[in-house]
Amino acid sequence: MSYFGPLFTVLVLSVVIDQSNCQTCSAAQCPKSVFNPNLVLNPDKMCYDIGDGVTFACPGNLGGPPSNTCNGNGGPFQGWAIPPGTTCEVFNCTKPTTTDTALNFNPDKSVYDARETLIYSCDQGHSLTGVSQTVCDAQDTWNPATIPLCRISCDAPNIGNGGLTTVGPFTEGSTATVECDDGYGLASGSSSTITCQSDGTWDEVPQCYQNCNVTGVDSSDSATPTTISHGGTKTINCLSGYSYNQQTSLTLVCNNGNLDNTVPAQCYEDCDALSAPSNGGVSGGNLHGQTTTFTCNQGYVLNETASYTCNDGTWGIFGADVPTCYIPEMYTTTLSPETPRDSIRLVGGTSSFEGRVEVLHNGVWGTVCDDYWDVNDARVVCRQLGFTDAETALQNAFFGQGSGIIWLDDLHCSGSEPSLFQCSHSGYGLHNCGHNEDASVRCTDPAENVKLHCGSSSFQVDIPKQLIDGTHYPSDFYLSGDPYDQTCRGFDNGAMYISLNSSFAECGTHLNDTGTHILYENMVEINPSDGNSVVDFLGIEIPITCEYNSSEKLQTHFKTTNEVIRKKAKGSFEFDFAMYTDVTYTVRYYSYPVEMRLNEEMYFRAELLRSASNLEIHLRSCRATPSPDFNNAVVYEFIRAGCGINDSPVRVLTPNQPTQADFEITSFRFRADLSHPESQVWVHCEVVVCDNSDTNSECRQGCEQSRHRRSVEDPPLKVERIVQGPIVFKGEVKEETETFVKTGNEDGFRGFFTTTLSAVSLVMLIGLIVMGVTLRQVIRNSTMGGYQPIPNPSGTTTA
Repeated sequence: MSYFGPLFTVLVLSVVIDQSNCQTCSAAQCPKSVFNPNLVLNPDKMCYDIGDGVTFACPGNLGGPPSNTCNGNGGPFQGWAIPPGTTCEVFNCTKPTTTDTALNFNPDKSVYDARETLIYSCDQGHSLTGVSQTVCDAQDTWNPATIPLCRISCDAPNIGNGGLTTVGPFTEGSTATVECDDGYGLASGSSSTITCQSDGTWDEVPQCYQNCNVTGVDSSDSATPTTISHGGTKTINCLSGYSYNQQTSLTLVCNNGNLDNTVPAQCYEDCDALSAPSNGGVSGGNLHGQTTTFTCNQGYVLNETASYTCNDGTWGIFGADVPTCYIPEMYTTTLSPETPRDSIRLVGGTSSFEGRVEVLHNGVWGTVCDDYWDVNDARVVCRQLGFTDAETALQNAFFGQGSGIIWLDDLHCSGSEPSLFQCSHSGYGLHNCGHNEDASVRCTDPAENVKLHCGSSSFQVDIPKQLIDGTHYPSDFYLSGDPYDQTCRGFDNGAMYISLNSSFAECGTHLNDTGTHILYENMVEINPSDGNSVVDFLGIEIPITCEYNSSEKLQTHFKTTNEVIRKKAKGSFEFDFAMYTDVTYTVRYYSYPVEMRLNEEMYFRAELLRSASNLEIHLRSCRATPSPDFNNAVVYEFIRAGCGINDSPVRVLTPNQPTQADFEITSFRFRADLSHPESQVWVHCEVVVCDNSDTNSECRQGCEQSRHRRSVEDPPLKVERIVQGPIVFKGEVKEETETFVKTGNEDGFRGFFTTTLSAVSLVMLIGLIVMGVTLRQVIRNSTMGGYQPIPNPSGTTTA
């Protein structure tokens, strides 16, 4: 009894009575009554033993855990493992009512369960306005209760060179704003706001047209550059006392980036008005380009020029004096052949055998009017002056206008007269001409009639046929070397010349490298079998020399210099200087500027084009400036005497061909440009052309030897530059700039640019420009720091 008394007491006190079902569950069991009465239990019984599990179902919306397990022995959850809080809401909602046939329901049914979500959408071509979904929140109660609308939508329009400032969707009545790209704008007077219409289209969509840039015009009210939108106008008014094209104002119209008229560089100064002479009159205007004409009354003639043209504030070339009108002395139309030779002269030409014809009469020099002026007249003039013949008769003051009196007009020569004064004319001082009609001639000059044309890799000699004695054929002439090589012999070149031509590597042409110039030398000779002379004035040999400056400065790419053809037998080499995408040198940039970032590698190649096979080139020096000016005060020199200097991040590469010079350099910008959103870097290089058979040439000395080989006594080399570009563009990468500065990395190339140039990201304009040859003293005795030759993978593999 002492053992079972306490146990019996515990069992009695632990009995639980289920009042609802009049069934008592033991302390070790779990009652059903604790669950929501709307739940459907499986299995369904009043008391669950320890370890029994039960799952829940709900004819409405089930909330909470879907199952529970009986652990028994009472506790806070009456023996259940988790709180018996599963709910069962039993209500529903009917489908919302709408007349919008484009509105879709998902899921689409007539009755929705408690807490069920309904999603709205629209047919294609429509946009949803309002809520996109709703929830059955209580019996026939949707939350939110508002039913959305489906409206016809407008697709974003495709606007060339522009777009919209807002992102759709766009529905009926929506508005959007059109914004054009940089350099483009809407047509003048167009609206930038567009509206979506009820049929799904936009009202009038404007187009983006390229703007027109108008440069400044000096001496006008538009001295600073301006921009005009498409269809817009700009009127340029010259300042008082100035004009352009005989007008005081000019109106420009922009048509998609093109102006309908040329923008003048300046307005020109007008001239003071001229008065009429005594016994005469004056007509015309005094604006720049206008002509004032003087006339005399009947019976009078002018003693000077009949008209003057205003040229930027000056009448004619030397100014103008009002002429006088006088009664002329009458002469016969035929004069004595004993007129002295010095009574005729040529003025204004570039040599003694050409110029404006002037005659001396009564101690006064005057000009000849070009009315009826032809080659027969010119032949008489040339022979009277001692030349063999005339090359051409020239009109319209070809060698400039004369001044003073016009002595002769309406000349008629047969060509056989010994003197111009043997030809008929209207009489001294009688004319109806102005000095803009002064007659000129070009006479045959035997001493200059052999012409030599020097190209970049070949030459041609032209010998006038009139200088040959008539007994020789073109093939009798040959270039030094093999007289029987047909390719080196003369050929018939039209009615006037016998010509010979050759490349610099053929027909016995000899190369002579003077150190400062490359000379190609040859000789025109004649087959001596018949004993006749070749040329009246040169005998049997014509030595020829084509001379080229051996030092050329290059400013990046991409338009090469033209061949220089001079009668004195000079020429120029033709170079290309370009930037490439990588070290393989297979893809080059054709459009500049090139956009770069800090620490990107840049690859450059200078190349001698269409040259003789016995030439090679060598990089002597390279520098960078913030402008196309080679002599800019801000300069960074990174190659000198063929060597990298100033610890520069440059590598001189081994090129594919001896006529190429390659180098690689890390991108940078100038410290002075740090505050500028737009910056430029221009690369300039100087190259040397050498004979590849000369082992002692500068091209063969390498970096160290070349530096010591050249001395300050060397003669200066000629360099002549042609500059093009640039196009300035914007670009900054602020985050990269800040990160780079904070790291403080001073290693290698990056450290150099951090301390010497700038620690910022780079938008770099590489202006690539071809150069000819100019005068410049070469910098010598340079330091050797930073010289790192490496092989070019696309070329040879030795440095």
